[in-house]
This record gives sequence, C-alpha cells and structure tokens, in this order.
Amino acid sequence: MSFKISIASLRETLQAEREVIHSALDEMKKEKVDEEALTALLEKLESDIDGFVTQVETEFGLGLKDYDMVKYLNKMLEIEYQGIFDYNYYASLVTDEELAEDLREFGTMEIEHSQLLTSKIKKLGAKAIFPSAVKRNKFKNPLQMLKHHAESEREAIKLCEEGAKIFTDPDLQWILGTIRVDELEHQKKISNLIKKFENIEMIFNIQTKYNPPKEVDFDSDEPWTEG
Repeated sequence: MSFKISIASLRETLQAEREVIHSALDEMKKEKVDEEALTALLEKLESDIDGFVTQVETEFGLGLKDYDMVKYLNKMLEIEYQGIFDYNYYASLVTDEELAEDLREFGTMEIEHSQLLTSKIKKLGAKAIFPSAVKRNKFKNPLQMLKHHAESEREAIKLCEEGAKIFTDPDLQWILGTIRVDELEHQKKISNLIKKFENIEMIFNIQTKYNPPKEVDFDSDEPWTEG
C-alpha cells in the first residue's frame, strides 16, 4: 500500500475513533462521572486527532482522492464478486442448457470486470479487498434469480455512471465505460430471458459441489472461487 493511501486510511480510522471518544465524553457528562484525569486525557486525544486530520487534509489532498477512488473500486469489486458466485453457481444447477450457458457467460464477464478493478486498485498502490465470504443468494427458481440480478445489473450501471462523474482519472474512465457497456448488454439479455422463462416452470438440479468453469484462468492471489 502506498504512503498516501496509508495516510488516508489512517485518517479515516482516526476519524471513527474520534467519534467514539466524543461519545464517551458525552456519556460521562450525562452520567456525571467525576474522573478529571480521564476526561482531560480523552479531550486531549480528541484534540490531537482533530489536528492530525486537518493536517492530512491540507498536505495530502491527492492521497485522499486516491483513497476515495480505492474505496469506490472495492465497492464495485464486491458487487462483481456477487455476480461471479451467483452466475457460475446457478449455471451448474439449472436444467435449461441455454440458460446455463448464458449464466456462465455472465459469470466469466464478471471475472474480467473484477480483474480490471483489481488491476486499477493495485496501480493506485492499494490492496483489493476480496470478500472473504460472499453471501450466496437462495432463489426458489431461475426466474427469481434472473429478476434479482436484473436489479443488480441496474445497480452496477448506476455505480459506473456515478463514478464516471466523480473521478476524472482517464484509466478509470475507460474501465467504467467498458464495464457499463457489458452490464447494459447483460441487462438486455436478462430482460429477454425473464420474458422467455416467465411462464415456464423450472427447477434446479441440486448438486453437492460447485465446480467453476474450467476455461477461466484463476490467479492464485485472486480467490474467485470458494475454497
């Protein structure tokens, strides 16, 4: 992690701690706790943090912008991971082969998006935060799953558009544009699939183990699949 990113991360952590200190002082006043030495110590800590935060904001503005970008990218990475797990997992469970192939295609594309996001985070001198455990959404049928991910695609598109307005970094602009185009295509295909399967009863073939698509090359430090 780069120095400026580390400083920005420290700043955010200390801001959170300042809120804890402030709350403790408020509670002491409300409960009329008579601890002068402790009160003085907490007030000094709060003041010191305020001074540090002010100085960081003044001297490391660029680092703060980069840090905001990293947080944004990690948020997007979390959304992509959910798609990776759901699409690839349910591709192995649905009985309709055409739908299974579409889901595998979506999952592979989400992996490519995650690789783009991860690469950018590393270029910024930060660390990509891979979800240690992605919550597997449970659906009664494929149609329910498709409708859920139609909403997820809309969220991803909205996030790309918001990021493009906030961040001017050319590399990030290209990444967001690429992901947005892919997600728009996903959204269109999902809408067509929903229409196709809306009146068809479908069931899952329950399996005990999920096998990721073999054609995807997973990097050892990027845990795309469940261990």
